[in-house]
Amino acid sequence: MHERVSVVIVGAGPAGIAAGMFLKRAGVEPLLLEEREPGGLLREANLVENYPGFPGGISGGELASLMVHQMEKLGVRLEKRSVTKVSPKDRSFVTETETDTYESDAVIIATGTAPKRVEIEGARELEGRRLFYGLSSIGTDDIRGKRVLVLGGGDAAFDYAINMSTRGNSVTIISRSTASCLPLLLERANARGIEISEGCVSERMMESTDGVRVECVCGDDKKVFEADMVIVAHGREPRVDMLPPELRERIDNPGERPPMTSIEGLFAAGDVVRGIHRQAAIAAGDGILAAMHVEKLLKKRGGVES
Repeated sequence: MHERVSVVIVGAGPAGIAAGMFLKRAGVEPLLLEEREPGGLLREANLVENYPGFPGGISGGELASLMVHQMEKLGVRLEKRSVTKVSPKDRSFVTETETDTYESDAVIIATGTAPKRVEIEGARELEGRRLFYGLSSIGTDDIRGKRVLVLGGGDAAFDYAINMSTRGNSVTIISRSTASCLPLLLERANARGIEISEGCVSERMMESTDGVRVECVCGDDKKVFEADMVIVAHGREPRVDMLPPELRERIDNPGERPPMTSIEGLFAAGDVVRGIHRQAAIAAGDGILAAMHVEKLLKKRGGVES
């Protein structure tokens, strides 16, 4: 099916949702395309304490659900589609999915980030069974009483560890260097009795009779960790695989004006363009700003009433 729409938003995390709601209220009918559950990486956050309006903090899953509910209440159109390609065409864009094609005056890329894969012997063979990147693919609500290894030393790693610990799992963090997370997260991990092994480099993984073995070099020593599963948090990178080189370059190098790019009608909002500054509030603001620029563009082209 081929369909003409005013604007396509690729990704329904905080940036995409905020953009969609703004445009809907501005009289534009946006189309959001999201292959996963809407809410994005926010759903994996154990506790969000710096999003305005929630003085007691709120779980990432609950905040994401509130955003999705608000979007649905406004009647923003969301289609569960995996976007395979976004291409420029004259003064418009063509967004392709596995089943449909959409042509639009503007595109907002709000695809977020993807986890960086680890180069550890045996890791690839364990993906999806014993080794996971993040929490969304695990079904954490059903996991209790397990031995969990978390690889990483940043905020995400500690947040994953605390999340799994609160569900009754025994958690160990393996960090290649000194933990670099927020002091508050380190304090909470220690308070929960989470074991933290710093200066340990994972070299090999293998499935054992009752789980997985991870062999590490820790300084001058070698250690073997046994667990039921491994969660990796070794950084993230922009999800731009659906873009051709000429568009990918504009997303990778946005300059000082995100969410705008140097291509009229192409915008990039949220984590996909914010590097280490991955915050739900920043993403939502980006989405709204991108939507404002889209509205201005459509008015200039006569697609929105003033």
